[in-house]
Amino acid sequence: VQGKYQEKPTLPFAPGLEAAGEVVALGPDIKRLKVGDRILTTPPFGGFAEFATSREEFSFVIPDSMDFDVAAGFPVTYGTAHAALRWHLDLQPGQTLVVHGAGGGYDQGLVMSRAFGGDGFQWIAPSRFGYLRTPLPADASTAVQADAFADLLDTVGIQRVALVAHSGGVPPALQFALRHPDRTSALVVMSGAPYTGLAIPDQKLPMPLWVYQALFSSDFPYWALEKVAQPRLATIYDATPTLQAKMTPEEAAVVSDIVAGMEPVTWRVNGVRNDELLRNPGHLQGRNMKFSRIWLNTYCWFCCAPMPPL
Repeated sequence: VQGKYQEKPTLPFAPGLEAAGEVVALGPDIKRLKVGDRILTTPPFGGFAEFATSREEFSFVIPDSMDFDVAAGFPVTYGTAHAALRWHLDLQPGQTLVVHGAGGGYDQGLVMSRAFGGDGFQWIAPSRFGYLRTPLPADASTAVQADAFADLLDTVGIQRVALVAHSGGVPPALQFALRHPDRTSALVVMSGAPYTGLAIPDQKLPMPLWVYQALFSSDFPYWALEKVAQPRLATIYDATPTLQAKMTPEEAAVVSDIVAGMEPVTWRVNGVRNDELLRNPGHLQGRNMKFSRIWLNTYCWFCCAPMPPL
């Protein structure tokens, strides 16, 4: 609008490099799209208008699981992230895929990478289904999550990775090792909550169940408790008062980052509920895995942790 961008349309014009909506009309010789299709597109400008025009080669049909709000911000964000991964970071085989746990997202993955990675590692940290506005498809099983990781690796040109997985991220990481063994160089699993199979009374939760449900009902309760009583809130991440008293400053900083990283909770609650569904004792997502087929370097750390339902 100020004329500082490299594209300078003739005034007056409507700004907007991205748009999403339904096709209401087609020009001649359009073969791939039809009226009524739900699409995202990248017009040279005009995306903020009520109606916009764009070229067919810049327009793509979106799945029913993706709403227009997400789709309208997808092309530039995705393209920028892809360019950063593929060209700027120059990711190569031997990188590490970190699979965040319940209540996480890519930001929790980055905290894990700082805590356990050290120097010399490059990390790929996606947000799983239902977390941080990653759409939750009709089939969000751990097998589909694992295949989505494989698709991500294909996109950035990576053939083989090591996996570091935590809590609710453990089952899809195990599925990846089973379904894509030739693409898995090593496996580290931590706090495999979805395999405890414990009923609520047996989990010895640090807070009553209704407190969890209240905390995750909206953004404010969690935000307020995080500001005034973070040590108390840290107990839901298994950081007991005794453990907190023994922490080094570096360890305390990691716990603080994990607690604060749960905000905003409403951007993560769909993922948490999906993780809870998949760990239900009646669900077969873990019980049909043949762990004897995982033949690779594997490290298992603290594999019995509670994960209360929401």
